Amino acid sequence: MYKLSTGPVAYNPAVETLLRATHLPTDDLQDSDYQQGIQLFTLEQDEQTIGVVGLELHGDSALVRSLAVSESERGQGLGVLLLKHAEEAAQIMGVKELYLLTTTA
Repeated sequence: MYKLSTGPVAYNPAVETLLRATHLPTDDLQDSDYQQGIQLFTLEQDEQTIGVVGLELHGDSALVRSLAVSESERGQGLGVLLLKHAEEAAQIMGVKELYLLTTTA
């Protein structure tokens, strides 16, 4: 059974491992000053982090970032589930515009 985090989670080794495995940047996520504007949400299965998505907040706008799903779990719509979760969280936080920057899709 899948479990989405109900609120933002702290940057942690499981998130870092997943992001590195999918070749997404992690250096800025380790900067405590920079982290304050980033909200990360995770997807777990059997207490293992199998997905992550982040919102980088800039006033009433946000950048969707760090969207990753474990390779073994891909093709099941989990990326869409994470994106919808981020969109709902952004709406609750008062975000009016979401942006996505990608080099692979």
